Amino acid sequence: MCVIAYKPMNVDFMSKSVLQECFNNNPDGAGFMFTANGEVHIKKGYMNFNAFWKALKEVRNQYGEKIPYVMHFRISTQAGVNQQCCHPYPLSRNMDRLKQLDTTSKVGIAHNGIISLTTDRNAKGYNDTMKFITDYATLLIKKVNYWTNPNVAKALKELCGSKLAILGSDNHCELIGDFIKDNGCYYSNATYCKPKFTTVNSSVSWYDDDWEFFYNKKSKKYEFDETYCPLVFNGDNSYCSKCARCNMCATLDSCKEDFAYQDELSRYDSWFKQISNRA
Repeated sequence: MCVIAYKPMNVDFMSKSVLQECFNNNPDGAGFMFTANGEVHIKKGYMNFNAFWKALKEVRNQYGEKIPYVMHFRISTQAGVNQQCCHPYPLSRNMDRLKQLDTTSKVGIAHNGIISLTTDRNAKGYNDTMKFITDYATLLIKKVNYWTNPNVAKALKELCGSKLAILGSDNHCELIGDFIKDNGCYYSNATYCKPKFTTVNSSVSWYDDDWEFFYNKKSKKYEFDETYCPLVFNGDNSYCSKCARCNMCATLDSCKEDFAYQDELSRYDSWFKQISNRA
């Protein structure tokens, strides 16, 4: 799944607890990028939150907090859990450059989702995002102010099919896909905050305390069982460890059967009402 957290220019930084939640729910490595001295600086490969927070704090102290920052927290879907595959990446056709843990570029890219176009489960040493950057993004993004041409962003969105945060040395960050705006900052999904839900349906109610029943303190992930599917009840499974990697689990399979059954009932009910009205 992953999550991107973007703090725009001249906007207050999100809290440490929010970034901690991002890492807890997406624990396969983190990184961030920011603009300074006419370059996009990329630092990544932090495999625990303390290392990430220490590095981010040092940069904030050195360069200040008015500049834009893009942070990424990863859940591995291809090429395994390793420092090199952490986001963000520089815009480059050279795959080795994308693997560097500390580098600069005129454009940096972070991704949330799965890019079907470049997914290869047998790939070694690179993931779908890295392949998308080397083979496609570099062909579309020719200059820092590429974003002034709406056709480029449209093409990136169509090819990617998911979410991107593209930061340029001109301080502009192009967000592709739907992002959540919260206190001036942007997030690519809801895993930046602790899930909250009040009412599931007319017969069952869930409260914040009840989420703790599903929280595994050891793995620091939410692990739902067949009694509850977050996608069914509130339309968001981004924090479910069973769904996060492939958007599918056994629980979801059974829920889909329930959906199909409910759809059948709905169609029958609609047909019955039409007949009744005619009568």
